[in-house]
Amino acid sequence: MAQKPTFDYDIIIIGSGAGGSPAASIAARAGKSVAVIEKGEFGGESPNWGEIPVGAMLHAAHIYDTAKQSAAFGLRTATVGYNYPSLLSWRDTTIKRTGAAGNRRYYEKQGISAFSGAAHFLSPNEISVNRRHLSARKFLIATGSEWLIPEIPGIADTPYHTPRTILNTTRPPKSLFIIGSGSTATELACLMSIFGTKVYLSDPASRILPEYDSDVSELLSDQFQKHRGMTILTQTKVVALQKDGMYKRVTYSRSGTERTVKVDEVLIADDRAPATDLGLENAGVKYNSHGVVVDAHLQTSARHIFAAGSCVHPGTPTHEILMQSRVAALNLMHNKFTAVDTHLPLQVTPTNSQPLTPTCLFRSHVPILELPGSACRRMTASGET
Repeated sequence: MAQKPTFDYDIIIIGSGAGGSPAASIAARAGKSVAVIEKGEFGGESPNWGEIPVGAMLHAAHIYDTAKQSAAFGLRTATVGYNYPSLLSWRDTTIKRTGAAGNRRYYEKQGISAFSGAAHFLSPNEISVNRRHLSARKFLIATGSEWLIPEIPGIADTPYHTPRTILNTTRPPKSLFIIGSGSTATELACLMSIFGTKVYLSDPASRILPEYDSDVSELLSDQFQKHRGMTILTQTKVVALQKDGMYKRVTYSRSGTERTVKVDEVLIADDRAPATDLGLENAGVKYNSHGVVVDAHLQTSARHIFAAGSCVHPGTPTHEILMQSRVAALNLMHNKFTAVDTHLPLQVTPTNSQPLTPTCLFRSHVPILELPGSACRRMTASGET
């Protein structure tokens, strides 16, 4: 009688963010031997440099801006100001409160083996991590996505930021040119403008926030220009970047005309690419430029390997990724598969959950965009937890 092959683990999960963490905990509680591999910081994007820290900073910015606009109520606002290092300290406190950011011990307390390093498939059931070979009966790929750096002449010699690094500056830049106008770029544009930064928001599309309804785009564009002093550059392509002393010189083309602007910092927050550089071909897993190919059950072309999150579809919101991770965990452990619900309603709502109108969306002229399921993030950012 043929002996069944033995493996180091029942399940190996590659990635410790929203796509991997819930699945790891669910499988461990079910008695499975589980390992988590993390290339970057444990906890992934959301608690370390994504929604949680950005939400914390936006909450502080909202309070600051409300205070500045309160003279109409008889409040003295002439001396209202901010201390940016203290704001960053508040951000760090908020991150710490999540318990997920950089927390390797979170997994180890659950009996989950945690490994730091880049995973690479050697065969369908074996990976290497820092020259160490690990095997498993099943795998979950939850490597997320990365900001795609465009091919712009001069970009290799010009310092720039991505959303991962922009909040690490010691002070807000006096001027900022943002390449891209999606939800992340728009949030950061709003944040920086509240703290006095002159923002240039550019996008090749005909309007900002092209993935949202046109009414939202028009409303935000109008408010950003009137109340934030932003320069909105739609139908714009950046054609060159150049370091100019302490500044960066941005050359862009719009309506057939090239113009140049000199700014303190450049932020690239346009497109995202799935993180698929882990030897998937060695495991028989199909993927393309859009991400890992999966079916409705998150199963890849290799029947024992599943994938969830933005490595499947970059830009997937966190609440959807969390749901996918739970579905993947169930399918990893059971023969009767559960399908992902692809009909979840998506909408944009203000923080007070009223209908979308200029009045409630821009209380004190601060646009706050939220998706369903972000109440937890809001409570963490405001110190309510």
